[in-house]
Amino acid sequence: MTVLRDIVLLISRILLGVILAAHGIQKWTDFGVGAVADQFAGLGVPAPDISAPVVATAEILGGVAVILGVLTRLVGVLVVLLLAGAVWFAHRHAGIFVTDGGWELPVAIAAGFLLLAATGAGRVSVDALVTRRRDRPRPGSRRDHHHARHHPGGPDRGDDGVDPHPHHHLPGRHPGDHPGRPDRGDGAVDPHGRGAAPLTPAPGRHPPDRQMNAQ
Repeated sequence: MTVLRDIVLLISRILLGVILAAHGIQKWTDFGVGAVADQFAGLGVPAPDISAPVVATAEILGGVAVILGVLTRLVGVLVVLLLAGAVWFAHRHAGIFVTDGGWELPVAIAAGFLLLAATGAGRVSVDALVTRRRDRPRPGSRRDHHHARHHPGGPDRGDDGVDPHPHHHLPGRHPGDHPGRPDRGDGAVDPHGRGAAPLTPAPGRHPPDRQMNAQ
């Protein structure tokens, strides 16, 4: 399901980005930004000489950004606001259908960008690549130590990244659980590997005081 979701988001981004960028290119090349400014002035758009080139450039850059998946959520919100202005100034009195100059086309495009603003670009995008690189802990960094300390199944390490009690994490072993070796009470082990002294002397052997009395 996740793979299918990423594929659908990628196709939607490409289609929406191409449509948006094409409208921006059309304003610059086919209509001319001067003619667009005159149209904006007739519609009552504020500062038409500035808003016309800004809108045309924003459509091109927004389309390319969405295709690549760069700042997709932010771009989606900005495009929705841009198209809301287009609906308000140019299409709100003409009804729904595009043949009558209605608002169906800008609203349909805005709906697609609104979905992208809510869902994000998916894993096949620059946004996802940047997020993965940012969340990856760098070797030797505090985040790397934190990851090592709290990684499931890993030992609890100190701030220097070294396990202060390595024998605590041996499989099937616990502090003080050393067959044939003395338990010192604090989890330590006899460093010489000797077992505890027997409580009863071996046959034929006597404590030192008895040996002196026998002499």
